[in-house]
Amino acid sequence: KAMAFDNSFEEIIQLVQAVLGRSQANQGHVSDAEAAHNVLSTFVKYNAYIGYCQGMSFIVMFLLELGFKEDEAFSVLRYVCN
Repeated sequence: KAMAFDNSFEEIIQLVQAVLGRSQANQGHVSDAEAAHNVLSTFVKYNAYIGYCQGMSFIVMFLLELGFKEDEAFSVLRYVCN
């Protein structure tokens, strides 16, 4: 179910922040949180139909940990979701 139709952009961004907080607590990665937030927020704006889906944060955090830049991580996420 696409969350973008049920929630405002601000509510989705709050959800993204909460999920990233849990991801950091579970995995111990704090440094990439801001970059992941930027990538996920941009994706929500880019594709309102999909919006944010569970698991996207793990994909983005993984890409950032591998050394991908924000724009590269966004491109991979966009490709995977399309």
